[in-house]
Order: sequence, then C-alpha cells, then structure tokens
Amino acid sequence: QEATRRMHALLNSALDETERVVFTMHYGDDVPLEAITRALRLENASGAKAYIVSAKRKLGRAVERLKARGAH
Repeated sequence: QEATRRMHALLNSALDETERVVFTMHYGDDVPLEAITRALRLENASGAKAYIVSAKRKLGRAVERLKARGAH
C-alpha cells in the first residue's frame, strides 16, 4: 500500500491532468493509445502518444530528483 501511495503521489506531482489520465488509462487499464485519443477527443497530431512521451520524460526527471535526494 505504501508503494501504491508513493506512486500516486509521484504521478500527481509530476504530471498534468491529461498526462496522468492518458498514462493511467494506457498502463493501468491497458487501453490502446488510439482508443484513448478518441475517448478523450485529443486533437493534437500525435494523439495520446504525445502525452505518453511527455509523461515518461517528466516521470524520469522526477525519479532522478528523488534519487538525488536519497529517497527510494
């Protein structure tokens, strides 16, 4: 439960709302990116994939910051 709480805290602090929703739908619920793009009516050229790329980049930086502070 602690790990789940920490994961949610990381997602909430590092990602904006759309990134968090897309990331959770894709990786948590196994929804295909094309279906997410349609469901959320994303109109950018890359659809949900762009949000996944951005979320991964932001999460990677957030994890590196945590490691630098000595948090595991």
